[in-house]
Amino acid sequence: MKTLRMLYTAALLSAAMLLAGCYSTDTDDDLLSTATLISIYPSTVSVGSAAATQNVVVTLAPKSKRNLDWSCSVQSAWVTAVREKVPGESTGTVYEDAVVLAFLENTAYKRQTTLTITASDGTVLEVPVVQKGIYADAYVKAAPESLTFMAENPQPAAVAIDTNMDTFAAVSDSDWCTVVDNGDGTITVTCTEYGDNTADRTAEITVTAGTPDTSEARTVIPVTQLRKDVYCYLYGSGVPKYPTREKWGQMTKLSDRVYVDSVYVKNGRFSVYTTEGDTYHLDGAGNLSAAETDLTVDVAGLRIVTLNLNEKTYSIERITTPNCLPDSEVAKYATSTYTANGRTKVWMRAGLDWNGGENIGGIKLGSRMVSDANNVGGYTSNVSSYETVRVSDYDEVESGGKAQGEVEMSAKYGRIYTLTEFLTGTPKAAVELARLLTDWPAQYRPGSTFVDAVGNDIPVSSVKSLASADFENTPSLSMQIQGICPYGWHVANVQDFYDMLCAAAAAKGVTPNPLSAMIGKWSVPDVLRSAEGWSAAPTRHAAADAFGFDFFPQGRRLFKSGYQYYASRGEMFICHPGGLSSGVYQCWRINALTNNAADLTVSTTYNIGDCSASFRCVKNYENF
Repeated sequence: MKTLRMLYTAALLSAAMLLAGCYSTDTDDDLLSTATLISIYPSTVSVGSAAATQNVVVTLAPKSKRNLDWSCSVQSAWVTAVREKVPGESTGTVYEDAVVLAFLENTAYKRQTTLTITASDGTVLEVPVVQKGIYADAYVKAAPESLTFMAENPQPAAVAIDTNMDTFAAVSDSDWCTVVDNGDGTITVTCTEYGDNTADRTAEITVTAGTPDTSEARTVIPVTQLRKDVYCYLYGSGVPKYPTREKWGQMTKLSDRVYVDSVYVKNGRFSVYTTEGDTYHLDGAGNLSAAETDLTVDVAGLRIVTLNLNEKTYSIERITTPNCLPDSEVAKYATSTYTANGRTKVWMRAGLDWNGGENIGGIKLGSRMVSDANNVGGYTSNVSSYETVRVSDYDEVESGGKAQGEVEMSAKYGRIYTLTEFLTGTPKAAVELARLLTDWPAQYRPGSTFVDAVGNDIPVSSVKSLASADFENTPSLSMQIQGICPYGWHVANVQDFYDMLCAAAAAKGVTPNPLSAMIGKWSVPDVLRSAEGWSAAPTRHAAADAFGFDFFPQGRRLFKSGYQYYASRGEMFICHPGGLSSGVYQCWRINALTNNAADLTVSTTYNIGDCSASFRCVKNYENF
């Protein structure tokens, strides 16, 4: 058994020796190749500015060429090259063939030369040799790094050149693109006009700093001039902002030959002119046609009009807000039309009663009105007005609570909404929470500019004093914010109320005061309201019911006593963005103080946080 084990071990040793005898440091390529290959170590040669020596080991391959003689040379006076035997990096005393480079000190910029190694069979290897200088290498940068010019009326472009060298030169490779050195570290690039509308054209500006004798750097600035574009202009009776060809509006290019604009539209003609010389008309079926056609728009309002000249098609898309009252609900609201001061306004005759639909979750918009002769809104106990969640005992059954609301009142006089709810369509956890949320949504805050429901740009500025405000020139007085009103309608604004009050005053034979005097008393509330819903007989007027405004004293939720002022007070919001600080009010509120006094005032107490009320929607009107 022992003998067998020894024989097995001997066999393994023999196999190992056989394999070791076959090993070679030559690769297969070395064994097959016959061409001379010269290699060096290290593979690159670069030294500092101080005087120094550098060994460069030279090896010839394949194995059959290793004994060839070779020589070395260098052409620059600041470095010498000598062939010598130098100690290798292996353990023990091993010498290798090498080139010993001896460098003089470099007191200037980086310099470079070439080491040439020549084998006796004529094979040559050229190796770059670099010595750094005491001065920094040249660099040059351009800002901006690239330029783009329009085809028509291209404007000159300034480019700043940053370099550590004394001078630089900038050269263009195209005659249509010229460069001028301004002598202050900048250049000006100018392009001629370009009439081709099939393809862009390009050029390059090369900026070079330094010289080959010192140190040199360059950067290339790509220049693109866009092909001549096709411009598209929208006009027509269906676009009040651009009613005629003389007052057309240039559309915005969305992509190649696709254009878009956001405009208020109504029934009428929609025409398009292009700088290619073509005129198209929207045909009502999504196509651009040569035939003139009048379009019928389902609801006038702000829309995105998109034209595709590639396919000769168009689309008109509504611009609306989340959770707004759907079209299907609009017909349920009675309306009245009032005309005054040359303005015609269509008002809903009831406050909005819309819970936002099924898609906004369990908490619905607003709160239904709860009425009770005992002035506590049907509640059996009190609750803090600072609660941040709905309290089911104090909410109506329809809204998930226990209180028995009166649907008819809510349907006629509207829900109680917070400021944020009626402006954005976003539900809040409780009406009381509005006392803690007195700031306007970001898009309506002072310092911003927003686009209202008919496309007007409204700059929002703080109204420092209602008594001294410039009413006639304040665009926020007539802003048309859709909010949760249906598409094509907006939350009643100050101008809407003023025009309606003027119509009411005329119905009663009263001369209306100017808008600036609206902060005061009016003798028209009995015209604005009908008798129905009041707990005591109000001052009546023959025109009241015919006028049909139904200005009911609905009250508000405040403190710990439910809905106060039942049958003795009426309130309604009017949009008017401003700041929130002492003497600055973000929202005005119409306030009928008593049920029998012929007074109507504009309340200026919004900033105390009483910001839950109903509101009316008014149909959008052209205002361009």
